[in-house]
Amino acid sequence: MINILNWDSFNEGYNKPRAGGKKRWSVKYKKSINCSNPKGFSQKQYCKRKRKGGGYKNESVELNNPDYFDIECLEEVKSIFEEFAEENNFYKFEWSIDSSPQEVGINYTYLTWVELESQPNENKNKLARKIMNDMLTTKYFNILVDINRKKYGSTLVPTTSKFNDIIQKINDNFIKRIETLGYKVKISTGSMSSYEIWTDQILLKVDYSEA
Repeated sequence: MINILNWDSFNEGYNKPRAGGKKRWSVKYKKSINCSNPKGFSQKQYCKRKRKGGGYKNESVELNNPDYFDIECLEEVKSIFEEFAEENNFYKFEWSIDSSPQEVGINYTYLTWVELESQPNENKNKLARKIMNDMLTTKYFNILVDINRKKYGSTLVPTTSKFNDIIQKINDNFIKRIETLGYKVKISTGSMSSYEIWTDQILLKVDYSEA
């Protein structure tokens, strides 16, 4: 298993209404829109976002400057995941290149262009910006889930939920829900160890290029 949170490893490596009652367009409806002849204000705005990079990997994107499409997708996925996390007693932490959560339990964070852009270390920040640009160009961001257990010598304190059970919950109650909205999710797993804490990791790569 790889250590996902390690910087070098990280480098290598339906239609439910929205809050407020606004109905979300289905993927099928979006694909039916003819951007050469959009109908109405909403379709025109949708096509305008696509021309800026929303949905097509081969179109140009202004790097380091996420547009409305990117921000809208990030906020939508965050809202859905945080609802799921609250229901399952996951605790949020702020990700940094040089730190990781040490609290026992299930923690989560976002690895997006927002976090990468704000890293203080100058040398690592150059690499962070390169990955941030890749995220914005290919339309993806990450969610990292850490399951921390305390170590006593070579003995581990068992978690209240098994690792595979947590993955199953994420798949059934989060991934299946956002896939109905046009997102795609790839799961990677890994582990890492500090002096007192053993961490099992789940990395969710969320692709929103067709959302």
